[in-house]
Parts: sequence; C-alpha cells; structure tokens
Amino acid sequence: DVCSSDLREKSLKIKLIAQAYKTDNGEIAAFVIPTFVSKADKLYTVDDVFNGIITKTAFADTQFFVGKGAGAYPTASAVLSDISALSYDYRYEYKKLNNTDTIQSYENLYARILLRHNTVDQTNIEVYFAEVHEKYANQTIGYVIGILSFAKLHELIRCHEKTVSAILFDTINKV
Repeated sequence: DVCSSDLREKSLKIKLIAQAYKTDNGEIAAFVIPTFVSKADKLYTVDDVFNGIITKTAFADTQFFVGKGAGAYPTASAVLSDISALSYDYRYEYKKLNNTDTIQSYENLYARILLRHNTVDQTNIEVYFAEVHEKYANQTIGYVIGILSFAKLHELIRCHEKTVSAILFDTINKV
C-alpha cells in the first residue's frame, strides 16, 4: 500500500490533476485522475485552499498560475457570480472552441498506473495491463504498476470499484 512515509521518502505527493492536451494526431485527450507529483513539478507546492494551472501555448510557452480556489470567500464569490449570471440569462461558453476537434478514444490513450487492489478480489487484475512492471500482494492488499489504456482502466474500476484505486505516474503516447 502507498503510505505517506513512502511518498515523503520518494519526494512525491498525490494530487487530483485534470489534464487536457492535443495529441500528435490533433485529437484532444482530457481526463481527471489522482497523480503522483514530484518536487520538480510546479504543482507540488500547491496545497490547502490553492489551485494551480499549467498552460503551454505556441506563443507564450509554459505558464504557471496559482491562486485561491477553495474556502469560504472564493466559493461565495463563485456562487454569487453564477447567481448574478443567471439573473440576466448569461451563458458561459468558449468561443474559440473548434467544433471539428475530436476527442481521443480511451482505447488509444495509455498511462503508467499504480493500481492498488484488495487481494480477495485480485482475480485476473493483471490481464487488463498491456505491460506489468512491478507487482506485490500479501493476504489483504496488493498493487500492480504497469501500462494500460484508459479504456481498460475504466473497465477495471467499473468491475472492481470497491476493491481498487489507481494513481497516475504519467501518460504514454503508444505502447
């Protein structure tokens, strides 16, 4: 099991990260998943009521923004803003959205994942993985580290939702 002392020893934190990017073939990949973050990552220091965002564009290169995103005042401000927008039928939209963009199929999006599981229900967990790099199990818990598609990850979690949890190491273009 991944414990806090192991994470500290490896200088890692687990953060809920949303990612969206264009793939090499122009499709959009988007997902939200708990992710290992190292000290070298700018998001490592974003804690408590703060949120962080990293953007990368053709003209501005990589930008990092951090600010309050939770707590009483930011939440109240967001709620008040939404209520105000409702009062005059404002609709949030992203005008630059190109409707010809396609979402990448989860079958084609691969990741290196740490999958923790309950060994009572570990039947055929490894068959979901395209590659297994490391595994461990005792009488009650275990884990597998390896490569699998997001489609397989989704299927695995749906079939074993009460006995597995996943943490992302990184995404992989192709296996």
